[in-house]
Order: sequence, then structure tokens, then C-alpha cells
Amino acid sequence: MVCSKCLRKLLRGISTFTCTVCHDLDAVALNRYRVAMVFSDGNNTAVFVGFDTDMTKLTNMTASAAITTANNFEKLMERYLAIGNVKSHYVKSIQEGEADEGRAYIDKLQWAKNKSTGDRCWTNFKRSLQAIPVLRNN
Repeated sequence: MVCSKCLRKLLRGISTFTCTVCHDLDAVALNRYRVAMVFSDGNNTAVFVGFDTDMTKLTNMTASAAITTANNFEKLMERYLAIGNVKSHYVKSIQEGEADEGRAYIDKLQWAKNKSTGDRCWTNFKRSLQAIPVLRNN
């Protein structure tokens, strides 16, 4: 969260934000991106940090929209997992870096016998993964 006037980091109070730079005791907060991306080829690791404008261009989504999407995704996953929805297990497993476990859930749909079911699920969960962090196991 940054100050809407000077774009500096805010101090969070009990019910307000305070900007120490422009001395605004009731500052209006803005959501901004700061994303650290870790890449590894097995031998070396590199960390790239993307900030607001660049991340908005990459994702075609503002930081506020990404936060809302992530919150909605979590609530939706909890509801789907509670009722045993197979596709949600697959998406959740991929998000946690467990693609093999996710594949086991999607196999319950008998995708090998009916390709259209698998293709439809693949399309649906690819769409649902937009703006959701995905961890990869080495």
C-alpha cells in the first residue's frame, strides 16, 4: 500500500494509514504491484522483481483487480473443495506445485475415454489460473 499523493509506503494504524513523507495522518492507500519471480535451471537461480507499471502490462490487470481475483479464487476453491468438485482439486494441486496429484484427480473424469471432457476442463482451469501464483517443484 502506498500513499496516493507521493507514492511512498504507508504505515498502517488501527483504522487508518499514515504517510511519513507528506505527513498525511489519514492517507488514501493505493494497491501497487511488487512481484518477485524466481527462475532456476537446476544450476543457477535468478530473481527478477517487477513493479507496478511493468506488472500491469504483463498481466493486463491492475494490482487491485489481481488482489480481488486472488481473494475470489480462494473463496471459490474453498466452496468447491467442500463439495468435492474434481476440477477444483486439480487447480488447487497445480497452484501448490503438485501437478501429479492434480492429474490423479482429473483422471477421475475418464479424460482418456472422452477427450471433450478433458479439453473442456483444461480450458476452464487454464482460464481460472490467470493471475494466480503457481509454484513449480524441481
